[in-house]
Amino acid sequence: MSWLYHPLLPASAEIESSVPSDTTPDQFTFTDQTNVATNTVITSNSFVVTGINADTVISVTGGSYNINGGAYQTTSSTVAGGETITVRHTSSSNYSTATNTTLTIGAVSDTFTSTTEAAPVVALSSGSILLIF
Repeated sequence: MSWLYHPLLPASAEIESSVPSDTTPDQFTFTDQTNVATNTVITSNSFVVTGINADTVISVTGGSYNINGGAYQTTSSTVAGGETITVRHTSSSNYSTATNTTLTIGAVSDTFTSTTEAAPVVALSSGSILLIF
């Protein structure tokens, strides 16, 4: 809220002006990653929060997030327009398995997914018989 001076009003008169708070950010998008190593910390692409003019609640499930390169956290906090966000999680210890982290800012969410690489092919030879697993 701010106070404005109007030249047609007495100097003692004040006009109150306020801009409504906008806590719904523009849609943000994570780029999913495939063929990642098993049991490895995977970090998303970053994005800049746009479309808000007031601090807005940020929360995460299935991983952690950071604001402007700070410490990664798992608890809810607030974020302002212009701040840069990334999320991260540990990939699955199993092959060909997806891990999801969902970030929510205000009422807008997106999910970052990483999928682990396929199991390696192992070939064993026993005499003239070739076994492939």
